[in-house]
Amino acid sequence: NVTLPGGAPLTLEALEHRQGVGPQMYRGEVSLWNWQSGWGFIKPEPTVPLPPDVQAKLTKQTQDAKKRAEERGRTGSDEELLYVRRDDVVPGVRLQKGMQVMFQLYVDDKGVGASQVQAI
Repeated sequence: NVTLPGGAPLTLEALEHRQGVGPQMYRGEVSLWNWQSGWGFIKPEPTVPLPPDVQAKLTKQTQDAKKRAEERGRTGSDEELLYVRRDDVVPGVRLQKGMQVMFQLYVDDKGVGASQVQAI
């Protein structure tokens, strides 16, 4: 078995320094789901504010993504979306665009994401 320095298992979560924000569940809507690649985005429900440090990281993530898009000659978006990948969806749930979901938050080197995603 391969491990990181200090003996931590070599996982994507460990490589990205993923940290769960806590047990609170949030609501949102699936904005995009690429079922073939197993990733997508969730728009968090605006009526429940995210923790201030998470919101700041999400805003920075959105600004960075918009800048990268513009550098490629594309139009970036100001829409603040959480990243989600197949491994973060509760088994048996098949995400679709427009679906209402509940999820927990995590932060990592790339920004903010959703985990324990389940349909409402």
